[in-house]
Amino acid sequence: MSWEFNSNVPVFIQIVDKIRADIINGKYPSGSRIPPVRDLAAEASVNPNTMQRALSELESQGLLEGRGTIGRFVTGNTSVIQKTNDITKNAVLTKLIEEAENLGISDDEIIEFVTKRKAGKNDA
Repeated sequence: MSWEFNSNVPVFIQIVDKIRADIINGKYPSGSRIPPVRDLAAEASVNPNTMQRALSELESQGLLEGRGTIGRFVTGNTSVIQKTNDITKNAVLTKLIEEAENLGISDDEIIEFVTKRKAGKNDA
């Protein structure tokens, strides 16, 4: 797992976003146990308190469930994961479109860019 942090965003928020993406993308499947706080903190080179804060936030969002001394697990409720996936994708794409509009990029230019990028033609 690659942990690279942007100094413009609080680290715990970036951790929340990364683990949320790992859940959505299936790295941590529904019902699976995630690594302990200290292991994740060491892997990310952050203070365990920072990691704890991020995992607690994911619990409050319903993506993780604490099970006492046996650890934290990805929710078994796949509809929560799907809803989070839908919300996350919507937010990313909405931001993309807003930024493109601010730069005067047309819908056709966005579509053309994405089509070329997917085809492996990266001349932009």
